[in-house]
Amino acid sequence: VLFLSSSTVDMIWRSSQGFSKRAEDLVTLCMRYIRLSHTFFWAQTATSSNGLNDCEEYLKDANECKIPVDDEHIGPLLLSPYGLKALERVNQLSKEEKEGLMGSCLPPSQYAYILLVWVGVHLTEGLKNGTLRGGAGFEENLYRQLATLRACMFDIDDFRAGRMPLAYVQLVQVLVDSLIVISPFAL
Repeated sequence: VLFLSSSTVDMIWRSSQGFSKRAEDLVTLCMRYIRLSHTFFWAQTATSSNGLNDCEEYLKDANECKIPVDDEHIGPLLLSPYGLKALERVNQLSKEEKEGLMGSCLPPSQYAYILLVWVGVHLTEGLKNGTLRGGAGFEENLYRQLATLRACMFDIDDFRAGRMPLAYVQLVQVLVDSLIVISPFAL
């Protein structure tokens, strides 16, 4: 198995296909949004971190961050105004993007989905202004992949909840009732 580094893949792509600087910038921006969306999704998901509670404690001013900085609270810290400001400082979010997330009037648990919407908006603009080229199949495939990604993110929460199909519960109820009715005759 041959593994190519991303720089090698980029070099091969540029030499064989070629693409404009605008297209490269658009793809880089969308990749950054998708990485941040992934990061924000796991920050809000209750896993080994404390997850995210959409209460007002996490929406306070960044200068008055009262969230303890430890391994159990890294998710809420990242999605707090304090965390968004830190992401801005390390150039992972622009000031406009940070303000857009905070001004969305949605809880921090929805930031991952907002970023996916932004990816769709940028891709649509890129297709309309000619930065990205492709036919209807290309556009349809892009949107299908985004929808699949979003659906998978929702599925993860459903799988974590451990929901049981209703038919299984009904089948067990019928079996238990049958055994209870038959048990006097078995004795």
